[in-house]
Amino acid sequence: MQLVWFIVLIGVLILVHELGHLAVARLCDVKVLRLSIGFGPRILTLRRSGTEYTLALIPLGGYLKLLGEEPGDEVRDEERGRAFLGKPLWQRVAIVIAGPAANLLFPAVIYFHFFAAQASAPSSIIGTVYDGQPAAGVLAPGDRIISIDDHAVRYWDDVNRLVSAAPGRELRITVERPGEEHPLTKVVTARAHERRDVLGDVTRVGQIGVAPHFQLAQIGVAGVLDGETGPSPAARAGLASFDVVTSVQGRPVESWADLEHALATNHGEALLVTYLRRQPSAPAFASIARLEPGSAQVFPSRIAGRYDTGIRPGELFLQSVEPGTPAATAGLHAGDALETIDGQPIGHWELLSQLFDERRERPFVLGWRTPTGERRSATLRLEPRQETDEWQTESTLYVFGGKPSHAARAVPSIRIDGRPLWAARRAVDTTASVTVTTLRVLAHLLVGRLPLSGVGGPIMIYHLAGVAAARGGDQFLAMLAMVSLNLGLLNLLPVPLLDGGHLLFFIVEGIRRRPLRRRTRERMALAGMAVLGALMLLALRNDVLRFWFKS
Repeated sequence: MQLVWFIVLIGVLILVHELGHLAVARLCDVKVLRLSIGFGPRILTLRRSGTEYTLALIPLGGYLKLLGEEPGDEVRDEERGRAFLGKPLWQRVAIVIAGPAANLLFPAVIYFHFFAAQASAPSSIIGTVYDGQPAAGVLAPGDRIISIDDHAVRYWDDVNRLVSAAPGRELRITVERPGEEHPLTKVVTARAHERRDVLGDVTRVGQIGVAPHFQLAQIGVAGVLDGETGPSPAARAGLASFDVVTSVQGRPVESWADLEHALATNHGEALLVTYLRRQPSAPAFASIARLEPGSAQVFPSRIAGRYDTGIRPGELFLQSVEPGTPAATAGLHAGDALETIDGQPIGHWELLSQLFDERRERPFVLGWRTPTGERRSATLRLEPRQETDEWQTESTLYVFGGKPSHAARAVPSIRIDGRPLWAARRAVDTTASVTVTTLRVLAHLLVGRLPLSGVGGPIMIYHLAGVAAARGGDQFLAMLAMVSLNLGLLNLLPVPLLDGGHLLFFIVEGIRRRPLRRRTRERMALAGMAVLGALMLLALRNDVLRFWFKS
């Protein structure tokens, strides 16, 4: 079946490419003599309207044979007006470029299929506002953003797009807030964050510190409070880190903000807290977690003029620490609470992840508190780890080793208005984004910033086709879109024998006002054949090393 999927993938892409040439040739009234999918012995031949359609045995290419395509081709007098070389230069350019263009447009069709099937999308309601970030104290959980700088906003993707494009810039954000009769307009200055992409390039993006999910009231329990020697009130009551609080004094708690408000307004009264606690159960075939309800009565302690229960946000408490990682080497353990990085307080895990990204190749000082209340610190450096996934994509991960426990509820999704137009815009944007990334990969390969070992050939595509098909139809279509885009871009390279080589000849012809001499074209074709041969040998070598001589 893997061979079948490989043939389907290659066959579809070749068909799309050649149909692009065929469609524009017909529009320009150029006679098409033959359309062949594959090379070698013919399996099936069909003749329609003077064109021979052929399916050949080896599905690794295809071609379109046009009347009068090469100088010296025999053309009858009555058909000279339909010969390729007899057409104006712009028509010949259009015919040649139509094949790669079809491959570049085909992904947009696939992405449109994906987006058109999506009936709803996350709304622009703010679920979480992170402390210490630009939006803190300005925007609030539950606010629905309706515009940013007078650009209408409906979905969370709109928020991401507009904020990311404005690093360091003031944004006028208009929101609808529960309990307010009229919309409110707030000014927030987006923080500039340097983000590394998959190629290692750094880009500046804007961030204001909001997220499209509500943090559930998952708690961490301080073992000992500052100034006390015994267990904290929460610990004495039997609460434990990673419990999810569901009510306080009989009032429902749906998010961390609800719990924080209940604790802040308490004046020393005993608190009846109900919660859910994770009870792991591990059968041989799966890992299943069971949530069991419980209740506890917490008596707050008065410390430095305020009441403290020992209940903390749970997201900075480590649920697990992987042995052998920098976190484990530094002495961190499950249950420890992270507090500072390079002396700066850590407000939330999202901020910590961003700081890790900025410090991925240099050491930093991490401070934490143990369940017994002891403060510790250590200098760490993230561990670079080379990984190869099932797609045979190599990447470098920078590992910390400590993992939190996230408990969150996504903001409500809403129906997509004008779905066909929305899907079309998203399809075009996605195609453009993937195209730019692919061009950057090619540029990195040419200047040596990426190793040539990443270049793959038919064996690589054979493997990817099988992996994608095993994951389902959508994954196979996504792989089809990616390979189609690569095929379109590679065909535009100015190498003779490729469509880009023919375009190069036409550009020179337009400049010189006459075609290149046949001898010159033949020499350039030989050079192009040598370049393509070298690329094929490189790809074959990489594929053999990748799949048969893996270390």
